[in-house]
Amino acid sequence: MSLFAKQIQNQIVKDVANVKHFTVIADETSDIDNIEQFSLSVHFVKNNEIYEEFVCFLSLTSSTGGAPADCILRNL
Repeated sequence: MSLFAKQIQNQIVKDVANVKHFTVIADETSDIDNIEQFSLSVHFVKNNEIYEEFVCFLSLTSSTGGAPADCILRNL
Protein backbone atom coordinates (compact mmCIF):
# COMPACT_ATOMS: atom_id res chain seq x y z
CA MET A 1 0.00 0.00 0.00
CA SER A 2 2.80 2.42 0.82
CA LEU A 3 4.29 1.91 -2.66
CA PHE A 4 0.95 2.81 -4.26
CA ALA A 5 0.65 5.87 -2.03
CA LYS A 6 4.17 7.02 -2.93
CA GLN A 7 3.51 6.57 -6.65
CA ILE A 8 0.28 8.58 -6.42
CA GLN A 9 2.05 11.33 -4.45
CA ASN A 10 4.83 11.43 -7.05
CA GLN A 11 2.24 11.85 -9.84
CA ILE A 12 0.56 14.70 -7.92
CA VAL A 13 3.95 16.41 -7.51
CA LYS A 14 4.63 16.06 -11.27
CA ASP A 15 1.21 17.50 -12.10
CA VAL A 16 1.68 20.47 -9.78
CA ALA A 17 5.23 21.08 -11.06
CA ASN A 18 3.84 21.56 -14.57
CA VAL A 19 1.25 24.23 -13.72
CA LYS A 20 1.81 27.94 -13.31
CA HIS A 21 -0.14 28.43 -10.06
CA PHE A 22 -1.34 26.20 -7.25
CA THR A 23 -2.75 26.50 -3.75
CA VAL A 24 -1.84 24.49 -0.68
CA ILE A 25 -4.85 23.58 1.46
CA ALA A 26 -4.15 22.69 5.09
CA ASP A 27 -6.74 21.62 7.65
CA GLU A 28 -6.31 20.50 11.23
CA THR A 29 -8.46 18.53 13.65
CA SER A 30 -7.90 16.51 16.81
CA ASP A 31 -8.36 12.75 16.67
CA ILE A 32 -9.91 10.60 19.40
CA ASP A 33 -6.59 10.62 21.34
CA ASN A 34 -6.40 14.45 21.14
CA ILE A 35 -3.48 14.28 18.70
CA GLU A 36 -3.56 17.10 16.15
CA GLN A 37 -4.07 15.59 12.69
CA PHE A 38 -3.07 17.87 9.83
CA SER A 39 -4.17 17.18 6.25
CA LEU A 40 -2.42 18.67 3.23
CA SER A 41 -3.98 19.00 -0.22
CA VAL A 42 -3.20 20.97 -3.36
CA HIS A 43 -5.62 22.78 -5.67
CA PHE A 44 -4.60 23.55 -9.25
CA VAL A 45 -5.85 23.92 -12.83
CA LYS A 46 -4.49 21.61 -15.53
CA ASN A 47 -5.78 21.55 -19.11
CA ASN A 48 -8.65 23.85 -18.11
CA GLU A 49 -9.82 21.38 -15.45
CA ILE A 50 -9.79 22.06 -11.71
CA TYR A 51 -8.09 19.49 -9.48
CA GLU A 52 -7.97 19.17 -5.72
CA GLU A 53 -5.65 16.37 -4.65
CA PHE A 54 -5.07 15.02 -1.15
CA VAL A 55 -1.33 14.76 -0.40
CA CYS A 56 -0.99 13.37 3.14
CA PHE A 57 -1.95 13.35 6.81
CA LEU A 58 0.60 14.61 9.33
CA SER A 59 0.72 14.77 13.13
CA LEU A 60 1.33 18.17 14.69
CA THR A 61 3.17 18.61 17.96
CA SER A 62 1.52 22.01 18.43
CA SER A 63 -1.21 23.96 16.65
CA THR A 64 -0.05 27.34 17.90
CA GLY A 65 2.53 29.73 16.51
CA GLY A 66 4.62 28.59 13.58
CA ALA A 67 4.21 24.82 14.04
CA PRO A 68 1.66 24.39 11.21
CA ALA A 69 3.73 26.52 8.80
CA ASP A 70 6.91 24.59 9.71
CA CYS A 71 5.06 21.31 9.13
CA ILE A 72 3.88 22.45 5.67
CA LEU A 73 7.35 23.60 4.63
CA ARG A 74 9.02 20.42 5.90
CA ASN A 75 6.63 18.09 4.14
CA LEU A 76 6.07 19.80 0.81
